[in-house]
Amino acid sequence: GKKTALWWYYLDVVYPSPFILAGIAIAATPSLIFRGAFARKQAARALAGLAAAIVVSQAYFQLNFQRKVVARGEMVVAVPRLSINAAASPFETLVTLPLGYRRDIVRALVREFGVEPEAFYRKVHGAVLGLAEENRYLVAYLSPPHGGPRGARPAFDPHYLVARAAGGDAEPGATRSRRIGPYVIIERRPIIDYESWRCAVTIGGVAGIAEWTRLRVPAADAALTAREGERLWCRGRLDLPPSGRGVRVAVSVLGWAPFDAVALQVGSRRLAPVARERRQDPLMLKAPSGWSMGIGWASETVFDLTGSAPPGESVVTIELAGVGQIIGFDVYEGRSW
Repeated sequence: GKKTALWWYYLDVVYPSPFILAGIAIAATPSLIFRGAFARKQAARALAGLAAAIVVSQAYFQLNFQRKVVARGEMVVAVPRLSINAAASPFETLVTLPLGYRRDIVRALVREFGVEPEAFYRKVHGAVLGLAEENRYLVAYLSPPHGGPRGARPAFDPHYLVARAAGGDAEPGATRSRRIGPYVIIERRPIIDYESWRCAVTIGGVAGIAEWTRLRVPAADAALTAREGERLWCRGRLDLPPSGRGVRVAVSVLGWAPFDAVALQVGSRRLAPVARERRQDPLMLKAPSGWSMGIGWASETVFDLTGSAPPGESVVTIELAGVGQIIGFDVYEGRSW
């Protein structure tokens, strides 16, 4: 459409169409084949039984599928296993957040945590919710005048992480949290200075960078491109807490090609990732010429900063490896996948 994107998973609304058409065809078959009233009646009963069996089997499949989706909190589609011809599919396994969970998460952020629509895309972090465009219509709909009153907001300027819930109810460093199925919304006083980030592309190391590009994080339109042999570097500041709790920072990257954060340097220490997850992600982005769609990649890389630097402000430099264009870039405490 002209106002919003038609996301690929919306196509499930056409799922009943073949069965409706098949029902019409079955209803017309007896009168076309059999001339006698008794024969037509028997044929109609047999076809009705067949249709009922199909309906029951489909209902069982749908209920079983729904239970699995609710328990897992994700819709997982192994596209190569669904091939209908000999052509190879460019898609691999696709994972998406069900619309019900997406609606409940956005509603809680807007109504219970009091996140303003204009602040939603710079204060809500994590790879769970995906592209900003996937949530824009829900944020607009659930906000006043449609969404009703907002929840109370804390005195400080909070940021929020949407993540898969870990074991236990305690969320380190959280001022508030809200569990929604297998997901949790975590409110924190951010340790990351989101206004301080800048990025650059170079063939050599970070010491050879002469000019940096400022980037407001989270960035949904970074448009940073790395060619073969180049590395992408991003630098910003964070404020390590004085408490003895562990600190883990995640780097989330979304692009038209696979990109990974391969190292994080804080002070004189170069840290390797402790966890990483990468997923293929269909992208639909709004451009001046209209909507463009293609195969994208999302990755989340986690670094453990515990004991890596003294409490207080530190400069961190993140090294990203990949060839192609980055669209989204974010850094946040914890992890979402």
